[in-house]
Amino acid sequence: MDSAYNLEYQKLRMITQSFYDSILFSIFNFSRGPGNWKNNFFLRVSDEFIEGFESIDKMIKNGFRNQCRRELRFLIEVAIKAAFITQNTNNEDFNEQLNTYRKLLKNPGINTINRISFPLFSEDNIKRNFLIEVKQMYGNLCNYVHLTPEQLTEKITLSKDGKPFDKLNLEELKILNYEISLTLSYISVLLFNSMPQYVVGDFFQPGLPDYYYCKSKYIAEIDEQFDYKHERKANLEGIIKTRNEKIEF
Repeated sequence: MDSAYNLEYQKLRMITQSFYDSILFSIFNFSRGPGNWKNNFFLRVSDEFIEGFESIDKMIKNGFRNQCRRELRFLIEVAIKAAFITQNTNNEDFNEQLNTYRKLLKNPGINTINRISFPLFSEDNIKRNFLIEVKQMYGNLCNYVHLTPEQLTEKITLSKDGKPFDKLNLEELKILNYEISLTLSYISVLLFNSMPQYVVGDFFQPGLPDYYYCKSKYIAEIDEQFDYKHERKANLEGIIKTRNEKIEF
C-alpha cells in the first residue's frame, strides 16, 4: 500500500514538473526572438502556476482534498485570462495589460475562453471539443468553491469509515492526480497557443520522452503541427506511432 501510494505521489511530482519545465523553456526560448518575454502576459504571471503547484503539493500532504480543487479552478481562470490578454494586447506595456485584466475580473467565470484563438489546432472540431472539456472541468471544480452539503456528507462518511482527514487514501490520490493532469494539460494548451510558433516548435522538437503531457490528445495535436520539420522526416512514421500510443486522456 505504501509503495503504491509513493508511486502515485511521484506521479504527482512528474505532472507538475513537466508543466514547470515548459514554462521555464518558454521564458528562456522566447528571448531568442525580437520580443521581451515580460511583454507576454502569460509568462509574466507564470509564477502563479508555480506557486499553485507548491500549494497543491502541501495540500495533498495534509489531506486537503477540496482545497486542491479550489486551487485548480483558480489556475484555470488565470490561464484563460492570461491567454486572452497575451493574444490581444501583446504590443501593450504591462500596466495596460493589467487594466485589461481588471476589466476581465468584472466578469467572473471563463466565458473569455470563447474569444481565444487556437492556431495550433488544425480543425475547428478539435477546438470545439477542447472548449467543452475545459468548461466541464471548470464546472466540476466550481462545486468545491463553497462548502456544500455533499462535502459535509463526504467528511462524515470518511469519519464513519475511520479514515483520517489529514491523509488521502490511494484511490483519492489517483482521482486527484487525474484531475490535476487534465487541468494542467488544458493550461498547457493555453500556454502554447500564447507563444510564438518558434518557441513551441523548439520545445517539441527533441521528442520529449519524459514530458508527461504527451499523454494528452490535445498536446499530441499540437505536436503534430510540427511533423513538417526536416528533422522528423527520416522517422516520421515512428514518431506518429509513438505519439498515438502515448495518448491516455
